[in-house]
Amino acid sequence: MDLSGHNKATLRQRFLTERNALDDHERAALSARLVGHLAAWLSSRQAAQVFLFLPFKGEPDLTELAALMPDSIFGLPVIDIAETRALAFHAWRPGEPLRPNRFGILEPDPSQARQLTSGIDTVVLTPAVAMDRRGYRLGYGGGYYDRFFAAGGEATGVGIVYGACLVSQLPCEEHDRRLAFIATEHGIQASRPD
Repeated sequence: MDLSGHNKATLRQRFLTERNALDDHERAALSARLVGHLAAWLSSRQAAQVFLFLPFKGEPDLTELAALMPDSIFGLPVIDIAETRALAFHAWRPGEPLRPNRFGILEPDPSQARQLTSGIDTVVLTPAVAMDRRGYRLGYGGGYYDRFFAAGGEATGVGIVYGACLVSQLPCEEHDRRLAFIATEHGIQASRPD
């Protein structure tokens, strides 16, 4: 489905409504399938660092990856909302303390958790409200991940989305960054060029 001519805010609301219609059992089952695909794929890539996110507003829950991949370093995003509007990743393992940020998203305390630097062996699991097959994502509109990827680096970006929210084309703007891979409960695929 080509949605490139639609308004991002309208599409965001549409896909959030669709995602929020999933009940807890469906969401858990889809998340478990997604985690299974990701664990195998990440292991095959020998990802030394995995930057993930905690589920927010019905996003898939990927936290089980940390238990399945004990030799990898995991990081969670910390947003500098007040100053630079930048996104950094700090080391995290299940059970370590977290605090809510201004948006209510749990994150490590940057004064207590080591900041991580991304490299060629880093995979960034990137949340999305919707994605298109070209690798462009529709997020919440803050641009944090787009700025993170625009800053450079060699990390591999993987968009995380439920299969029902993957379409052929979304509207994109100059600042939007294309991700190399897309992961759904159906598997992981390389994004297609324009």
